[in-house]
This record gives sequence, structure tokens and C-alpha cells, in this order.
Amino acid sequence: MKLILEIDKCIGCGTCNALCKKFFELEEDGKSHIINAKKIGNNEELEISEAVGCVKESIESCPTKCIHLK
Repeated sequence: MKLILEIDKCIGCGTCNALCKKFFELEEDGKSHIINAKKIGNNEELEISEAVGCVKESIESCPTKCIHLK
């Protein structure tokens, strides 16, 4: 399963970071990023074994809907 963040859509509100510090952090560019993710085009991707509760909360709470699981 892949955790995906569309960086261009991120507005840096920090909701994902507040809900799930294990996977998300705010960086100097003012946007959220997935910790230890690979940059693929304008997205960041991280292989995860399971979607822990805070990841699902982050996806549901993101105002721009830029976080996905595939």
C-alpha cells in the first residue's frame, strides 16, 4: 500500500502533522511532507504495510484532499 501526498495541492495547514506525527512533518517550504518518502514527480510516496488510524484521520481531515492511499 502506498501513502501519497500531492505536494502542489498542499496548503500547509498542518492538520496531517497534528494528527499523525509518525508520518507527516511541516518543512521549511511551509508544506507538509511524508517522512522518508520518495519524490515521484510532484508527489511524495511511501510504502506502508497498513493504514494506521492517524493516516486515515489525516486523509479525511485534509482540506485540499491531497493525501491518498493506493
